[in-house]
Amino acid sequence: MVRSVRVCAVNDGVYEASLVVSEELRSRAVAMRLEGINGTWRVTALEIG
Repeated sequence: MVRSVRVCAVNDGVYEASLVVSEELRSRAVAMRLEGINGTWRVTALEIG
């Protein structure tokens, strides 16, 4: 279950997002960088902790 989401615009067409997701026994942090490339969004960096 996604508990929270934060999004920050870095540049035009570039965003960084952080999420807190919960499983049955624990929560995890997720960080990602999204870039708009040729009309589609791509995750160019992903960290899961």
